[in-house]
Amino acid sequence: MRTLSRDHGQKSPRSQCAVILVTALALMLSAGYRCNAQSVPAGVTAKRAGLKKCDRTHFRLLLDVGHTEEAHGAISARNVAEYVFNLRLAREIDQRLIEDGFTRTVLLVTHGSAQGSLIERVTVANRLSASLFLSIHHDSIPDKFIENWEYEGQPSHFSDRFKGHSLFVSFENPNLKSSFLFARLLGG
Repeated sequence: MRTLSRDHGQKSPRSQCAVILVTALALMLSAGYRCNAQSVPAGVTAKRAGLKKCDRTHFRLLLDVGHTEEAHGAISARNVAEYVFNLRLAREIDQRLIEDGFTRTVLLVTHGSAQGSLIERVTVANRLSASLFLSIHHDSIPDKFIENWEYEGQPSHFSDRFKGHSLFVSFENPNLKSSFLFARLLGG
């Protein structure tokens, strides 16, 4: 993702990501996605199917900050832990969602080891009955593509070979069609 200067009135990449997420969510809801995560069949409008469109104030999005302070994930080329990037982006998305009427959005920040935090995430997600669970991560690359360099006097690693994003949807998801819809809208 390229960096845009705030001096020129352009939004930061994090702000752009938050706007894209909110837009994808709004598109999904206008396409007939119901608050209980059941989608309308292709070619059938929500109105024709006898369904009300989802009300943003009733839609609960659980926004998971990937990793924890203790299990921080990958380290960036400038020696910043993935958790720091995830938390920064998730906070911005959370703020934007709430500003756009998704008032039941929950920012999920867990603590502890990788395994312990996963158990905590599952417990909270099940308890809150989210309409959508979204986990924020910044991926690393395989070690064979990493190059060494020094940043501010500290040894570090980087790679300029790859750009882009990826979206993961679990096949064990009971609402697979709706999740794929959201992923396609977000990816687009």
